Amino acid sequence: MAIARALDTDIHYFINPPPFSEVVRRAANPEFLRISSPSRYVRLTGGHAERQMEALLMTIPPGSVAPATAREGEGFYYVLGGRLTVTLGEETFVLGPGDSAHFDQRHPFQMGNAGKRVLRVLWVGTPTIF
Repeated sequence: MAIARALDTDIHYFINPPPFSEVVRRAANPEFLRISSPSRYVRLTGGHAERQMEALLMTIPPGSVAPATAREGEGFYYVLGGRLTVTLGEETFVLGPGDSAHFDQRHPFQMGNAGKRVLRVLWVGTPTIF
């Protein structure tokens, strides 16, 4: 700051500030992620290069179970509708609408649709995956 003042210039001449937040308006035109899966994923977050987290709306058909996995970062899963089975290590939980799970994803976990209806889940996690 002192150097910038001495040279009568803005501090941004020397450093690049982080980008502003991004407002995302996709209600009329959602961004569906194209991956080979029976589930449907809609990106809710923006795509700026320095983002640290991602939010997805997941629609998972009945009987669908993802393979057990572990990855870097945190995951927050909020059930909007249906029944989500979450296995964390040796424990299994069945979550319904309004329930959530928040955990360190470096530990093995598995997710699945435990119900007979479509499951809708809001996922927010770090780091970005898509």
